[in-house]
Amino acid sequence: MPYRRRPLCREEGCSERAAHGHIRCKRHYRTWRRTKRFTRRRSTSSRRRRYGPAWRALRAQVLAEEPFCRSCGSPTPATDVDHITPKRIGGTDARYNLQGLCKPCHSAKTLRGL
Repeated sequence: MPYRRRPLCREEGCSERAAHGHIRCKRHYRTWRRTKRFTRRRSTSSRRRRYGPAWRALRAQVLAEEPFCRSCGSPTPATDVDHITPKRIGGTDARYNLQGLCKPCHSAKTLRGL
């Protein structure tokens, strides 16, 4: 059975065949890959929310000071840092507004909308 021909590159005015498995030729694929659109789509959620080095340092500090979940009280390791008063209703990133929670407690609090 013959192979299917590769489609033409989707970039306007380009008559080259698309690279294997792509919709653009090699030259246009490299250019497209470097655009902000591609980078933004692949960025992690923490990068999208603009959590930078200052937040990561504060997060590490909270988890070092509170190694166990503050909510359930059991010796479950705290893995998430939670805003006691959510930022969407006026909370801040100040240390007094942060607590260490285990994943189940943090998920439950998020579902409750607190």
